Amino acid sequence: MKLLSKELAETKFHQQLLFKETGDPFEGNVKNISLNILKKLYPQENPFLQAQTINNEIFEDNQFTYSELKQLTQTLPKGKDPGCDGIDYTILQIVCKHFPLVV
Repeated sequence: MKLLSKELAETKFHQQLLFKETGDPFEGNVKNISLNILKKLYPQENPFLQAQTINNEIFEDNQFTYSELKQLTQTLPKGKDPGCDGIDYTILQIVCKHFPLVV
């Protein structure tokens, strides 16, 4: 029983650190909570992105259409781990639904 109590205490500590960074997840609606998470993940001023230089001719890809994004977000698996980019599928679905021009 002691081990379980220690695990619960560690979990609660990690949750407190997360709430300190992102705010209380029980305040506001899903849209506001998602925006707060996105702001933490992708701040407006990112020195790493400013330092990078990429030749656009080499890495130029075709852009996705809105209908392709909509179809993708409807077929994404639920309850799965994020992809290699670290973006949770739930966040991607909310961003595509409410802010399609951002994606």
